[in-house]
Amino acid sequence: MRRKWIAAALAVGFAGVGCKQIEDRRAGGRTAEREPTAQTEVKGAYQGAQKAAEEARKKLDEAARADGTLAKEQDRLISAEQKAAKARAEAQSASARAAEEGRAAGEKAAEIGQRGGDQVKQAVEAAQARAGSTATAQGEAQEHASGKLLSATGGELVVEQPSGGSLRVQVDERTRVTLDGIRSSRDLLPAGANVDVAYRRVGAQAIAERVDGRTTM
Repeated sequence: MRRKWIAAALAVGFAGVGCKQIEDRRAGGRTAEREPTAQTEVKGAYQGAQKAAEEARKKLDEAARADGTLAKEQDRLISAEQKAAKARAEAQSASARAAEEGRAAGEKAAEIGQRGGDQVKQAVEAAQARAGSTATAQGEAQEHASGKLLSATGGELVVEQPSGGSLRVQVDERTRVTLDGIRSSRDLLPAGANVDVAYRRVGAQAIAERVDGRTTM
């Protein structure tokens, strides 16, 4: 009986040892199974972190490029504004110069117009004076004389009349002179030419209005 208990105890002991070995093997198996899973998780986490770092780096690069583009656009905008301001200043200066030139031209035109008006007024007054003088002269009795031209010196003609007397008449720029029907001047009248003189008397002088000379009969 005692041997049976010892055998049973040994059997139980061996059974316990076997169970423990089996449990140890199972635990070791579970640990071996968990190790690849942990490694996979660590590897995945590393790869995810690396990918996130790359994404962050890309975003930083894009932000840097965007900042550079923005800086260039700001520089171009500033340059355009400066050019616009310069063009605006030049346009204002040109407008001011044009206005000043226009004002000066207007003043000059007014001055010229004033001078021209004065000259026209003077010319009109002179014409009126000559017209008045002519009217006065025409109001006086006009006389006629014919004869041979003895001399034409300076502004005076000496005409020998058929009655034997001589007539002295003054010739000026208003005297109309013809020679053989052609307009001429007192200096071209030859001595001995036959002349017809229309004149008027102003005081003691005879002023010729018309002298018609003929070199042929």
